[in-house]
Amino acid sequence: MALAGTARVFSEGHQRVLLANHLSLKYGLAVVRDILANKESPLHSPLGMTTDELYKLSLQHTPSPEFYNPHTRANKPYPPMPVPRIKGKKREQPPAPPNPEHPVRSKAFLKKIILQYLVGTQEIVKTRADRLVDSSKVFKTNKKGKRIPVEDTGAGPVTQPVWVWKSVNVVDPASIKRQPKPPPQLIEPFGAEVGVGEDFSHLNERRQKSRSAAVRRELHMLKVSTAGAELRRLRSGGVMKSRQERNWEEKRLAAREEKRLAPRKDSAAEERKFVPRKDSAVEERGFAPRKDAEAMEERPRKDPAAREERPRKDPAAREERSLPRKGIMNMMKKIESDVYDKSVDRAR
Repeated sequence: MALAGTARVFSEGHQRVLLANHLSLKYGLAVVRDILANKESPLHSPLGMTTDELYKLSLQHTPSPEFYNPHTRANKPYPPMPVPRIKGKKREQPPAPPNPEHPVRSKAFLKKIILQYLVGTQEIVKTRADRLVDSSKVFKTNKKGKRIPVEDTGAGPVTQPVWVWKSVNVVDPASIKRQPKPPPQLIEPFGAEVGVGEDFSHLNERRQKSRSAAVRRELHMLKVSTAGAELRRLRSGGVMKSRQERNWEEKRLAAREEKRLAPRKDSAAEERKFVPRKDSAVEERGFAPRKDAEAMEERPRKDPAAREERPRKDPAAREERSLPRKGIMNMMKKIESDVYDKSVDRAR
């Protein structure tokens, strides 16, 4: 039950997070576009606005009342996402956004979601601009790309290039880095592997003719082999049948139709069934009468007295034939008794 409850909470929390992200993006874009629509906004000035400045200005704008509509569930608190354990240790929940009741709920959401969307629609652009910055807030970048604060010299404001956001109407279109168009993909003609489409202008006239003839010959062989492979593939899959298979199928269907339409022939039993009988009983009752036992002709039986007696074998001859066998049996019994006596003597 605990596992099912966790899965339910995870599903509901995930759906609410997706809905909150969608609504925050929708109404957050409306807030930033309101700032962009104001011609007196710093976004239309050469200095532009940094992400921090734009974030603070966005929080001062009140979003649309539809954002707070309870039916949208945009500002409804959702349960925390269940965090899986890693190596027996429970991970901590990530920090909540600083402004969950506003469409622009965090600076990261503004920078990575809202402003990137406006860059894709070519409404805003990110460029470099020189700003007067206090010497205590000047940073420099080392070889690894990390920002290191510079020692304060007390000289006052210092000019430093910073990344700012500007409207597309203010920036020179030539300075905007656009994605280069991918080169067109060349479609190779059929038979490129045998030389179709190659340039033979560097050859003399005789070699060009021989090379063109060789390419045509190889192209013909390639077409034949490709068509044969495709035909074999279709036949193996049952899509197409060979001419011989079609002829066999037609013959089988023709034979089956001929057998179905042919008149039925009477068998020998059916022919005998329709032969008229001379017995009156058959004509009256419709079936043959049972034969009487007296009317049946008795089969001639052999006389027991006349049966020839079999010659019986002579018992004396039988005894003579059995003498050798009896002698062998007696000899074997004697040997067995002698062996038994010897074993008994040894045991004693």
